[in-house]
Amino acid sequence: MALNMLINGIGPALWTIYTPLMQRSQ
Repeated sequence: MALNMLINGIGPALWTIYTPLMQRSQ
């Protein structure tokens, strides 16, 4: 499915941005 491919593409990029933000806020 196209949606699954979209999530697979965005997922890792989102994670690399989101993880440092979570660590910084704590």
